[in-house]
Amino acid sequence: MVAKQLSTFLANNNLIDVFHHSVEAALLNVHNDLLQAMNCGKITLLVLLYLSAAFDPVDHSILLSRMNSYFGIGGVALDWFQSYLSGRTYCVRVDNVTSDISQLQYGLPQDSVLGPILFSMYSSPTADIFRKHA
Repeated sequence: MVAKQLSTFLANNNLIDVFHHSVEAALLNVHNDLLQAMNCGKITLLVLLYLSAAFDPVDHSILLSRMNSYFGIGGVALDWFQSYLSGRTYCVRVDNVTSDISQLQYGLPQDSVLGPILFSMYSSPTADIFRKHA
């Protein structure tokens, strides 16, 4: 429910592209764009970023600050996101040995519905740079 409300808010306010497509659709779109550019005699360049474990280094304080200042999310909604991100713990288990429990200070919850949207918000300054210079 939160992901749907957040996506709707971002889309309605033209704050971020929250419409995710399949890998096949994305590849077809990129392929088409490259062919059109080459047919027009334009120089084409494709830059690919491999974002393995991309959600892991997300700094919660930066994300929350960005949600407030850039996206206008504040008050109870921002408090909810802070609560959602805080108080998470982790441990590592190898065979029958388990590490001590530690506080998770960075990263987004794995396999969460909100993860991709929050990562898009977190990385929005990078996307803005690409849009301005593309």
